[in-house]
Amino acid sequence: MPAIRGAECERWIQQFAVEKGVGVAALPDSGIQEALKLAGFTASLFAIRVAKQNVLANRVAVARPPEARPQEAQPPRDVVRLDLAPVARVHPLGLSSSLSPGIRSALWGLSNLRDAAKMPRALFFERAALGIDDFAAYARARYGELGPSMEFDLAQLTKAYGAAVRGDFRQLLIDPNVVSRTHLKPFYAFALGHQKKLSGCTPFQVRQAYGNTLPAKTYYRALKLSAGLAEKFQREIGMTCRAFRSLPDYANLEQRIMRNDPTVLDTRELADAPLATVLKYHIRPFSRASAMRAWSTLKDKQPYLEKAAEALKVSVKDPKQKVNITRQASSDYDAARRQDLARLKDGDAFLSVSEDMRVALSVAADPDMAGKLKVGEAIYLFALKLFPLDVLDPADYLGTGESPSHVTFGGGMPEPYTAHIEGIVVGHIHHFEIMKFEKLDPAACTKFKMELAWKSEAPSSGGSSLALSKH
Repeated sequence: MPAIRGAECERWIQQFAVEKGVGVAALPDSGIQEALKLAGFTASLFAIRVAKQNVLANRVAVARPPEARPQEAQPPRDVVRLDLAPVARVHPLGLSSSLSPGIRSALWGLSNLRDAAKMPRALFFERAALGIDDFAAYARARYGELGPSMEFDLAQLTKAYGAAVRGDFRQLLIDPNVVSRTHLKPFYAFALGHQKKLSGCTPFQVRQAYGNTLPAKTYYRALKLSAGLAEKFQREIGMTCRAFRSLPDYANLEQRIMRNDPTVLDTRELADAPLATVLKYHIRPFSRASAMRAWSTLKDKQPYLEKAAEALKVSVKDPKQKVNITRQASSDYDAARRQDLARLKDGDAFLSVSEDMRVALSVAADPDMAGKLKVGEAIYLFALKLFPLDVLDPADYLGTGESPSHVTFGGGMPEPYTAHIEGIVVGHIHHFEIMKFEKLDPAACTKFKMELAWKSEAPSSGGSSLALSKH
């Protein structure tokens, strides 16, 4: 493992303090050393003590444009510096410009997947943003029609700050949380309202300061796993996204990406893949995509019936063939539905959480949602402490018609489907964000079976049961 020291160590210590919600002085040296080890670095206790002293003495070097130096404005004590040294605006992997955009994007996404699993979230976003070569083009590719206005607002914020910001606020386009419909306007107002106090900060430090104004909430995830792995989640590794877990299954991945091998997983979900599309793939059961809905609740069956009739070489209007046609159509549809579910697997770079414990229990208890319970496994409910800025509301990027209007639990009364049902975490949930976990009785979880209804359907306790993606 590479050694880490000096300013780099200081930056990690600062971010650990932010993530833990404590002062730097309260961080134990051994705890910092262990956290660095889990992130893939080594550091001596002496180097850690020196780095802590430098942070506490506020002797971290600050790179500022020459014209800003006379002011020497210091950020307030409640703004924790991340202080990255000046870097050239190049791809973090230093990839050659001769590579095709698709290959560059895939390798950038691969780097981001790995970084998200080991780096504190704010540092991950700051590093990942270095891969954006063209802000306007990136905004359009990532966010579609929403992108230009996001890019414009952040450019205006950069203009307002001028030399007082160490970077470009458009770098925040890498973070779908802060540029979302929920947060962009409040963040913009916060940044302008605290401009004097935040002078000399990076855009990501301003983001962090804004995020700290939003009280942390408790979210839930329930998973089928062994007791040892549950303990390891909280103690060491946290919760990784499926895309990261799938990386070892693809030998020579970088070389295969360079060869444009179509059989490898798509690594671009944390890079420039269209966000609305990848979110829809992740939460497809919460969307209105017909391929995820049970045949019995599908309103327009005609295209599938016609295709089945053609395969059977009979007329779709023949009443004598109705049973055979329907049987063939439903079978074909279910096969397509399973294939569609399979698309959610290896490339999925997001993790779902819920403020409603019943959602987590329902997902974990259903074999279609979370797989079958294996020997030696149990259902564990994890309580997570996350800041709202780190939990994406998918409705900010998906059309309202793609989300259910109501949800029922255990055959109870319909309840409005709101943002607290599902939130999305980008890339990774760190071990220090897991507050506690407990083993549950599988039978007790089944009483919270979740059923969804759309606006076009009358909400009832007998609504359709949808197969959710395995979280």
